[in-house]
Amino acid sequence: MGHGFFLEFFGPKKGYEYLTILDSGTEGTHLNIYNSKNGKLIASELAFEGDVEQGSENSPIAFGNSVIIASTYGFEYPSSSIATDEVGELKNGVQRFDVNKNGKGAKSVWFNKDVRSTSVPKMGKDSKRIHFINEDENGQQAYAELDFKTGNLVKKEILELDPYSVLPNANQLTQEKKEAMLERIGNPFNAMQMAGLYDGNGIFYQGTKLGILKISGAKKKVKE
Repeated sequence: MGHGFFLEFFGPKKGYEYLTILDSGTEGTHLNIYNSKNGKLIASELAFEGDVEQGSENSPIAFGNSVIIASTYGFEYPSSSIATDEVGELKNGVQRFDVNKNGKGAKSVWFNKDVRSTSVPKMGKDSKRIHFINEDENGQQAYAELDFKTGNLVKKEILELDPYSVLPNANQLTQEKKEAMLERIGNPFNAMQMAGLYDGNGIFYQGTKLGILKISGAKKKVKE
């Protein structure tokens, strides 16, 4: 299993009291949290319940006392990438950890094992929803939202899109050529573990292999 180091500053008051590092190694993924002022390690938690076949190659969501990570190890990148067949299948899992109120240690708050993210999850700070692209065991993709407090799936909308419509010069191609091109390219709406953008007002933008999706109807900003 490869090693990955992904850093985020976060904290309940200033927003940078802590620094979190995801260390994906041969003994599993550890969520290490440091005091950003003196560099002392205040927590080192084994993520994904210690499953050594799970890890994360993406930056986490971190704010307040919370850190949210998504399992990405095993994601199948295009054949042109350096990924090899030795990497297992992408597993489900999004998990939340909280730093203890006394600033010492951390604990897992929830672990949703039923969702699988093919994008870097983003969170609406006001909506308290975690936005991402979910892919099921059949390869069907959907826009999804998790509740920050519980980790429960609160929204899932299948992405029903015409894959031929985004092929280069699609209107000039025969159906046979379209099929051949799509077979070579693969799913053009693959989110490729890229970060989406939630605008806070009900629109979510997500980059894909051949373009950008604009998804309406995301959880809107909560009015004070």
